[in-house]
Amino acid sequence: MGAAPHATPESLSMSNQRALLTAALLLALSSAALAGPGGRGKEFTALGDQLNEAQRAGNLPLAETLARQRLAVAQGGPERMLGNAYRNLGSVLRLRGKLREAEVMLRQALPLIEKSQGQDSFQAIRTLFNLGVLLTAQARYGEAQTLLSDALERQLRSNAADQDAIQLYNALANVARQLGHYVEAEALLQKADATAGTPRATDDKGHRDEYALRRLRLQTAMNRAQLHYHQGRYAEATTLAQRAMAGFAELAGDTHPDYANAQTLLGLSLLQIAERREEAERVLRAAVALDERVLGRAHRETGRAVWGLALALQKNGKGAEAEPLLRRAIDSSQGAGATSQQAIDERSYARLLAQQKRYGEALTHYRQALDLIDRMFAQTRGLDDATREGFIAQFAPYYGETLQLLLRLHHLHPDAGHDRQALAIVSRTQSRLFTEMLRKSEAGPRASDPASAARRRRQ
Repeated sequence: MGAAPHATPESLSMSNQRALLTAALLLALSSAALAGPGGRGKEFTALGDQLNEAQRAGNLPLAETLARQRLAVAQGGPERMLGNAYRNLGSVLRLRGKLREAEVMLRQALPLIEKSQGQDSFQAIRTLFNLGVLLTAQARYGEAQTLLSDALERQLRSNAADQDAIQLYNALANVARQLGHYVEAEALLQKADATAGTPRATDDKGHRDEYALRRLRLQTAMNRAQLHYHQGRYAEATTLAQRAMAGFAELAGDTHPDYANAQTLLGLSLLQIAERREEAERVLRAAVALDERVLGRAHRETGRAVWGLALALQKNGKGAEAEPLLRRAIDSSQGAGATSQQAIDERSYARLLAQQKRYGEALTHYRQALDLIDRMFAQTRGLDDATREGFIAQFAPYYGETLQLLLRLHHLHPDAGHDRQALAIVSRTQSRLFTEMLRKSEAGPRASDPASAARRRRQ
């Protein structure tokens, strides 16, 4: 065989040029295919499949990346595609604890979806569901209840798969529990259990999403465990949380965020059973480590686990370890916009400081907790007065502890004005609903009447 001919600079140049031309042509053809009929849709659908798999695996960072890519593909496309892209990204951001950005995405999605797919479409119903759950996490209970009730009405009058009804019953039960309506919450969870839960078809071949239905059943068990925990039925809460953990581990693995949430609830329930506090500490340490790995340190669920671990350490005589954890919990809740959890964190830290006789620091955190409670109360506008009174009554111990601290400070420093601060807190608490009634009256027909205005100023 003869020797292979040497490549000349000219032949290399020609070869490179041909390769570049070929690559450019292929890229142009690929771009044309995506830009042409069905091309954008195929890429959008493929990203959607990858997004669903990432969410099922609990890989929320990857899910967010894919959802953002999907939104980029949808830009400039039909309203149906763009609305679904906003909805998907908003849903993932909610799960990641990025509540403010999630709300922006979901509110952009809703009008696009309602216009292109109908008010009673399952896409519109699920957008309302995500918004309602998001608002609940922000303690905006009045808004959340309105949106979730609207979504349930749409679901019941439509032909949407009834697994969506299970989601909505659970979400409404969560709002009811937060408002202290435990009987109503239990009734809603019973409706969720009684709903057949026909899985939605996931493709044109009629394949059913059995995974989603099984996950919903486990979430109903979790919500019932949460309810039992708040009712003080800790043994029952422990049993249900253990079952949920086992179910989530079988369904999605023991590194999934759902498993981590169940683990935190189990630890908190065990903590209330005196003989199981050491076990509670071990469970909560594991929950914190898992939450940090799968959700990140700044997530509200991570903050809740950190708060639980701090309480466990205190109860087990390890208060020195608890203090930095409580500061971390406050930072996590504040960063995530989780108002209710932050109020809980602030009170827990204030109690720890008071035990250490650091009364001035404790008062600062008690005041922060009360300010957060006032903010949450303001966000219950639109609900009936009995519900609002029941909601604020849950926080009576916060006010009582703050007043006790102020009286102690007054005893130690009689001229510092702590007695006047205590009176101001009592007055603010007693007059809260009266003030709300005055606000409503200002919008009435006599709002501009000088005599009415003068009377309101005197009141």
